Amino acid sequence: MLNIFEKLKSRKVEVTRKQDRDWSALVQTLEDAKTPEDADKILAELERRGRTIEDLEKAADLLIQRWKWAKELADGEKAEVARNISIQEIAAEEAAFEKRQAEHQARLSPLIDARQRAVESIHRAADAKRRLLDTASETARSAAFGDIDAKMAELKVDHEPILKAIHDRRNWISKVEERGEHAATLDMERLSEAKKGLAVMLKQDSELNNRLSQLQDERAAAMAKLLKPEAI
Repeated sequence: MLNIFEKLKSRKVEVTRKQDRDWSALVQTLEDAKTPEDADKILAELERRGRTIEDLEKAADLLIQRWKWAKELADGEKAEVARNISIQEIAAEEAAFEKRQAEHQARLSPLIDARQRAVESIHRAADAKRRLLDTASETARSAAFGDIDAKMAELKVDHEPILKAIHDRRNWISKVEERGEHAATLDMERLSEAKKGLAVMLKQDSELNNRLSQLQDERAAAMAKLLKPEAI
């Protein structure tokens, strides 16, 4: 007796599974249902199974959702592969970058050290120059500079009024030329002479600048003498 019940239970499981498979197959046929005949067949199957259109609609919605989830799962599996590749590529790029950084630092470090040594040497040179000038004797200083500073001061005094005159003359000429035919007749008559006078002043300015340049060269040469150890 017990044996028959076990068979009945087993058979019920098989029947249920087959009904589930058939129901799933029916739901999947909805996508291909185009004609009234297809609709009639589906309605007949629903009646045979004791199911409603609402049951079929819910099953269809679930199938659509499961298709979506299946696609998302497939996309996720592809994305996982892509992620693993990206991780490897990122690791390789970071390793290459660290190698380039190390190589860059290896090239840069001696350059930085050389620059620092140069800066320190420049500072020592500036300090040495100051000390050489401070400790040079007055006799050496007088012999080297002579009257150079006095000449430069005198030249500056002579140069300042010429620079002011040039500035004023240029402004006057510019204003007269801007007024053109509206300028006063006397100003227009004086314009030519004013330009000649400006040319003379510019020549004087050039000569004074040349003289100043010479004195600056002489002063630099005098300074160089004081920087010699013997200037005591």
